[in-house]
Amino acid sequence: FILDFKIKELKSQIEPRDKQIREQTEQINDMVNELENLQKIIVNLDIQLGELREKLSAADHELKREIVKNRASKAALKTIRTDLHHVSGIIQEPAKLAKALKEMYHKYNADKDFDVIRVEEGEARNEFHRQRDFLERTVKTLQQQVITFSKAGGGDKIRLVEENATLIAETNKLRRNLKTESTEKKKMQSLLGLTAKYMPARQAQKRLNEAVMT
Repeated sequence: FILDFKIKELKSQIEPRDKQIREQTEQINDMVNELENLQKIIVNLDIQLGELREKLSAADHELKREIVKNRASKAALKTIRTDLHHVSGIIQEPAKLAKALKEMYHKYNADKDFDVIRVEEGEARNEFHRQRDFLERTVKTLQQQVITFSKAGGGDKIRLVEENATLIAETNKLRRNLKTESTEKKKMQSLLGLTAKYMPARQAQKRLNEAVMT
């Protein structure tokens, strides 16, 4: 009877724990799915960040190249201003002035794309700023998602997983105790011959004495 009571007591302890484990397992599965989805988002964002960094690097390289071209253009413009200053000294001499202007035209004809260079430089700079702004916004979005996940109970979810693992361990221990008690009960019943539906009290006492002496 004591063994029956212990077995019932163990079962009464295990059943609520089993229910709690099932509920927490479902919660954990939901959290795992949520984490997997978040991980996919992070991976996709990481890929996008990598692509944006490459574009940003290319834009930066292009901008530096355009800066070099712009410096060369400024140097050429400075030379032109110097030549114009010299030409202004012969403005009262039409023949010399015409000759000097003609020489300047041929001299600087190769630099006729100054305006185009400035336009290209401006476009490169604008593209650089666009890529940088987009990258900064993407990084902020990723950081906000991580913060949101943490505020949503990331730490609590981890704690729930740990508690569930502890609960499973305790339940397994109770199951082992229940199995031991059941084995002892069967052994005692076998020794006493209590498997039969009915046994006279005198015979049961005799069986008990024999079991005690064994």
